[in-house]
Amino acid sequence: MPPQFTEDAHHHDPVSNPPNIGRAAIVTFFENGIAASEAWTFTAKAVHTCADKVAIDFEIAVVTGGATMTIAGIEVFEADGEGRFTSVRAYWDDADLSFT
Repeated sequence: MPPQFTEDAHHHDPVSNPPNIGRAAIVTFFENGIAASEAWTFTAKAVHTCADKVAIDFEIAVVTGGATMTIAGIEVFEADGEGRFTSVRAYWDDADLSFT
């Protein structure tokens, strides 16, 4: 089952951008990103959990137009008592991008 977000979840990707607020906005963000690429791979390099939070050291490789953009960063998720995500914050900026 794919991850579930609460109806009022906040998604900041990256945290310096205005957030996507609500499940519908978050779904649209991911659908648009996937539709704009030929392929993408999410790699969790390390996962750290503590109570209702999880921090993931990640790398995402996105292929578009035959080129690959790689984003390295940290995402912090917070869940409610039912295991649904209430917030996601992605920490990365232009210095974390590479192109091949």
